[in-house]
Amino acid sequence: MANGQPKCVYLDQNVYGHMLDEGNGDWRSSKVGKILVAARAADKGLVWIGPTHVLETMLTTEDRRRRDLARSMLEVVDYKRVWYGYELEVVTEFFDFLAAVSPSCIRTRYFINRATEEQARTWLATLALLAVGAPAEAAAADDVRRLKLQNRLLHARFGADPNGWVDRILSAAKGWQTTRDNVFAELDEMSADEIEAETEQLRASAQKFDKKHFDRLNKERATIAAAYGALDVTAALDSTFSSPMSLDLTVNTFALLADWPAQQAKLGLRSMPKAVIAALNKNQALDANVQVAIIDTAIQAWSQKTPLTASISYEALLLELQRKFNDKDLPTQGIVLDADHAGALRRVNVFYTEDALFGHHARQLAQKVGNLTGGRHCPSVGTTADELATLLEV
Repeated sequence: MANGQPKCVYLDQNVYGHMLDEGNGDWRSSKVGKILVAARAADKGLVWIGPTHVLETMLTTEDRRRRDLARSMLEVVDYKRVWYGYELEVVTEFFDFLAAVSPSCIRTRYFINRATEEQARTWLATLALLAVGAPAEAAAADDVRRLKLQNRLLHARFGADPNGWVDRILSAAKGWQTTRDNVFAELDEMSADEIEAETEQLRASAQKFDKKHFDRLNKERATIAAAYGALDVTAALDSTFSSPMSLDLTVNTFALLADWPAQQAKLGLRSMPKAVIAALNKNQALDANVQVAIIDTAIQAWSQKTPLTASISYEALLLELQRKFNDKDLPTQGIVLDADHAGALRRVNVFYTEDALFGHHARQLAQKVGNLTGGRHCPSVGTTADELATLLEV
């Protein structure tokens, strides 16, 4: 148990399929299924699912398999335990950072609390629809498939010159080289066939890292993950605060700006832009551009504090890219979804996968979670049924 409560357990997507296959359609009859049932009965562990489980189930092409997977997941979580997911975890952590700088800058958490509740209910309802045989939402499934294709092409381009890729991403991370342009614009114009053709062509010319860049990526991986991870909060804020004025009603940027200097040295924060400080000194009402500059500066400062969920998710991605590029190969299309699964380490006590390599990486990341939380949250990782039974004490 964890703090007198049943441990929160998170299963990698492939585990649900393995349980179904081993149990001949009944997950409870599999070895892992029996362990989970025993853990629940003994109040030792309860399984949670997240949005990525639902998305991956939605992508299952065979109707009966998709229905069986969805039904099994619902049964495993007792039709109720759903994590609201990576995006909202990132937003919540960013708000925690803002509150640490300026407690009075958070006017209310109403909108984010509402979003977490709505997201959990929405994903649970979607899974329930899949379980009763409703067809997967074609547009949503196509969007995910398209994103996976585009990411794989980007990875192929990176793999054609991995040394240059390391130089570019490190320069961007350290120099905070951001853009508001649509970086997928070119890919959006390509057909799926064109994307796959270029991917295969580049895959044939994949290169390995030289030692200098391999070592450099190992040394700077955390820096890169923190910077790119922190930027994820921009899209997450847009989706969470889609209602007019909801972000303004939530964050008092004037209070954040006023409290920033006092916390700057204490927390090691970067300075606010001169134009922003001038607006404060003149006691001017903060216009939209100034407010955006304040939030952007806060995001950059947050990246230097290692945003937990976003960092471990991006480190999972970078670890797999590094391994594959060094083998002159490409990761699978599901690598981005694996990175989202890894983000759950922030929230759960036991993470279980039957992918030995993913498990190896997850153990590294679990150790990092423990270090970054000062030992307050130390998730465990298992890769075999026997390890799972030991972790759940059944």
